[in-house]
Amino acid sequence: MSLSATRLPGVVAVAQAGGTTWEVGFVTPDDIDVDRGTIDLPGSARVLPRTNELTPFGIMALATHLERVRDGEKCFSPRSTAFSASVSACQALSSVLRKAHLAHLPNVRIDSIRAWAGRRAYDAHGIEAAARLLGCRSLDTALRIVGAGR
Repeated sequence: MSLSATRLPGVVAVAQAGGTTWEVGFVTPDDIDVDRGTIDLPGSARVLPRTNELTPFGIMALATHLERVRDGEKCFSPRSTAFSASVSACQALSSVLRKAHLAHLPNVRIDSIRAWAGRRAYDAHGIEAAARLLGCRSLDTALRIVGAGR
């Protein structure tokens, strides 16, 4: 299996862990601990850095992907800028939603997988847990993302 074949599931795994498309461009192999089942997400101007748990799918997908990433490279943007990696992550997530026949639904967006992760945390542990997972600076933002403010 090639690096490009493992990239798409890897990007989904980062989104399932609450990562933004921007953060995808900065993830390095050192940020992923498949033995512990965690990922260190770097944050951005709008999102706080954090360490989140991977889903069982995420552990498997990232373990497979990491076998193909060269030493010293970022996981999903080995030769590109963070901006182009973010655009590429958006395209990858769009592809996943199309292949799952979800892209046509009115409330499904590129960040829906990340929102799903936040909603799971919200349902299980409350809004503070969702905000931590998503890296939100405010509870209002977390409520908006998980769809609980409606």
